[in-house]
Amino acid sequence: MPSSRMPFTRRPAIALAAVLAAPLLALTGFSGSDDRATGGSPSASSPVGAATAGSSTQQSPAGSVTVDPTPAPSPTDLPVIATKSAHDGDTPLQVSLNEVRASGRLMTVTWSVRNDGQNPWTVGGFFWSAIFHKSLGDPLPTEVNGNVDGVYVLDAVSARRYLPARDKAGNCVCTSPTNGLMVAPGTQAALQAVFQAPPAQVATVDVVLPHVGTYAAVPVTRT
Repeated sequence: MPSSRMPFTRRPAIALAAVLAAPLLALTGFSGSDDRATGGSPSASSPVGAATAGSSTQQSPAGSVTVDPTPAPSPTDLPVIATKSAHDGDTPLQVSLNEVRASGRLMTVTWSVRNDGQNPWTVGGFFWSAIFHKSLGDPLPTEVNGNVDGVYVLDAVSARRYLPARDKAGNCVCTSPTNGLMVAPGTQAALQAVFQAPPAQVATVDVVLPHVGTYAAVPVTRT
C-alpha cells in the first residue's frame, strides 16, 4: 500500500541524538495568536470547524516571547498518555502522546513514534501539514528539510484551533529536520511542537496528529 505523504528529498541520515535535540528557537514576535479568526485565512488559533488541516496558516503576531533552546527528552524517559496505531505504507507505527505542557504563554506538545516494522523508517513528511508557508517556489528551510507542523490542538472551551508557532522568518517552531530522522526497527523518536498556550481555565485539549488521529481530552500540565 503506497504512502499518502508528500514526497521529500531524502537527506543523509543524521545522529538520532542530534535530532532529538529539537530546537525550540529563540523567538521574537513569533506567530501564534490565540485571537479568534474573523474571516479570511485562519489564524494560528481558528474557531473549531472554520478550518481543516489543509487550510492556510496565516497567523497573527503574539508579541515578544523568548524560548530558550531546550533538548527534546529521550523517548524512554517520557510518560505515555495514550498510544495509537498508524501505518506509513507497509511500515506499522505506534504513536504515543507523551505530554502537553503549558508554561507562561507557550505550550509544548511532545509525542513519540515507534517503528514496529522490519526496516528502517524515516519520519520525513509523515507529520507535515503539506502546506508551504510562503509558496512552493519559495520554501522555508524547515520545509525543505522536513518538519512536523501538521499537528494541531483543539480547545473546546474557547472553540479554537491552535497551529504550531512560527519564528520571525516563518519557520515552524517544531522538530526539524525530519528528512534525515531515521528510526530503526523496534526503536522510537521523540517529536515536539510549540504553540501559544490556551487560557488558564482550559484544563484539557484535543491533539490531532496527521495520519494518526485525535487524542481527546488530554490534560494540560501547567508550570
